[in-house]
Amino acid sequence: MVITLSHQNCRHLAQIQAQKDELVPQYAGKEQQVRRALEDTEAEASLLDTELAELQPYEQQKVQAEQKVKALERELRVTRIRCAEQSHGARSRFLHDKARCEQELQLRMQELTWGAEEVALQALIQHVQQVKAENRLLRRELQGLLQHCQLLRDTKTQRLDQQEQLLRELQCAQRAALLPAARRPRQGPPAPLAPKRLAVPGRN
Repeated sequence: MVITLSHQNCRHLAQIQAQKDELVPQYAGKEQQVRRALEDTEAEASLLDTELAELQPYEQQKVQAEQKVKALERELRVTRIRCAEQSHGARSRFLHDKARCEQELQLRMQELTWGAEEVALQALIQHVQQVKAENRLLRRELQGLLQHCQLLRDTKTQRLDQQEQLLRELQCAQRAALLPAARRPRQGPPAPLAPKRLAVPGRN
């Protein structure tokens, strides 16, 4: 009976050793796979850190572009307010001069009706012509101010288009930066757009 149990134990030990010999290479292979996967993950993390560091200049360009757009919007608001004040002032002067001229014209016409001489009539005619010339000048000035306001509105639209273009270029650059190094085209950062200068209409 003791011999039989010992024989069974030896056989069980042999089976266990055989299973061990079979499982050790399998686990060794899996360990190598896990190590390679861990190394690949660490390499990808390092690559992501490098790409994030490369994206920092584009983030700064985005912030600078947003600050520039805000500054242009503030400048546009100030210019529109100044233009509105100038237009209101020109219109007020025009209406005041028109009322004054109409009043003077009525007085002169009354003088003529009351028997003024031909010299007074000629002077009145000259004065009316002068007033008409002044009115034409004021009208041209008002028209120039209105054109300037339209130019400011067009400039605002152009600045907004430039902002959208800058943001699109920034997004394209960010997407290109996220591509693998082998597929990424070599190119420099997008050149900034040169701002257009406003042409202020002169008085005719």
